[in-house]
Amino acid sequence: MRESKFKAWDSKKNDWFDDNEGDLYVELNGSINFGWNGEIMDDYTDRITLKQYTGKKDINGVEIYEGDIVKNGQHAYLVCFGEFADSGDFQYPTKRQTGFYIVDVHTDGTYPLYSMTYEIVGNIYENPDLLED
Repeated sequence: MRESKFKAWDSKKNDWFDDNEGDLYVELNGSINFGWNGEIMDDYTDRITLKQYTGKKDINGVEIYEGDIVKNGQHAYLVCFGEFADSGDFQYPTKRQTGFYIVDVHTDGTYPLYSMTYEIVGNIYENPDLLED
């Protein structure tokens, strides 16, 4: 079973949330609260975006999260989670799947995130220019 881990992007600080600053509490209704030692101090729902660990690592042993930009040779891909159709599955091209997938930044093709030789080169927050042609 895949380990459940998350990273949190703080759009107000324009940086990753540092758990040394306090704790984030995700409520059942989807709200995200900030607090310390169990005491809720502020609603961070509008400033925090959670990114889930895919359960896979790149060729350097670095954990791959949704929102990461990875390369395999000359091809760059954005790592996503959700429903997608596998652009490479010519036998069942309309079969929809749910899970982690990659989007080719040049062709918009979608493919399952397999354990291949990907290398993380950035992410959508700190390196959005990597998604440009």
